Amino acid sequence: VKIRTGWDESSINYLDTAGAAAEAGAAAVTLHGRTRAQGYSGAADWNAIRTLVQALRPRGVPVFGSGDASDAAKAVRMLEETSCDGVMIARGAMGNPFVFAEAVALFRGLPYEQPDAAQIASVAKKHLERSIHFLGEKTACAEFRKQLCAYTKGRPGGAALRERAVRCSSPSEFFEVLEDFAR
Repeated sequence: VKIRTGWDESSINYLDTAGAAAEAGAAAVTLHGRTRAQGYSGAADWNAIRTLVQALRPRGVPVFGSGDASDAAKAVRMLEETSCDGVMIARGAMGNPFVFAEAVALFRGLPYEQPDAAQIASVAKKHLERSIHFLGEKTACAEFRKQLCAYTKGRPGGAALRERAVRCSSPSEFFEVLEDFAR
């Protein structure tokens, strides 16, 4: 079960909701530390995640945290600060599916080498190919504009690639941009 802290600040009900889910047999509960009204604005309430862990751990129900775990370091920090059993990384994985391997390495104290442009381009190409398979070419290409922008964010030459990416409308056009990115 994945829940938020409540609908809005006047209806914080995550403890009751999670308790009901656990009583009904939920195998685990993920708490996004914001209300529905907050959407993705403001800071996620990691104290609520910690409180839920304390409430459900004695019942044998794992709690996963969600909200503001936008990179590997923040995911590890959430684990440490809340004692949750796992972390859901959502928007932080857009354009950076490598964040999971980085978080595991960081948590285990192992070295991690950031992917180079060729590795990123290869993964992005597979992403587009799989999107085409599941969504169809037209929808996949329309949605991949945003994805390709995320893959190139903060990378050398990324701004120029994003400028090209937003005009792409076919797989071949995206593949051409990705080939240029890999160089």
